[in-house]
Amino acid sequence: MSSPSIPPSSCKDVDVEKVSSLPTTVEVVDFPKSTKEVKEFWVLPVPKHLQWDPDNPFQLSLLVNCGWALIGSFRESIPLFLLLMLMGSTSHI
Repeated sequence: MSSPSIPPSSCKDVDVEKVSSLPTTVEVVDFPKSTKEVKEFWVLPVPKHLQWDPDNPFQLSLLVNCGWALIGSFRESIPLFLLLMLMGSTSHI
């Protein structure tokens, strides 16, 4: 009974010349800016200064993050505060 043959390692079968000739750089394609009017919901025109500009992306700074944190805190706390006031006023009846 013969033992099963072990296939050669795949590393030994690699042709070094073919691998070294592969391109190593990535070509960046510059798309022209759209001159078409952009509309929201196919009806409302979006002003040029509010459209996405890939050359000048929006920066999410610390001030913007703090603003979103405050807005989120008030958004969550006001309904809870109103609910507690409502429950407190009905418990005395």
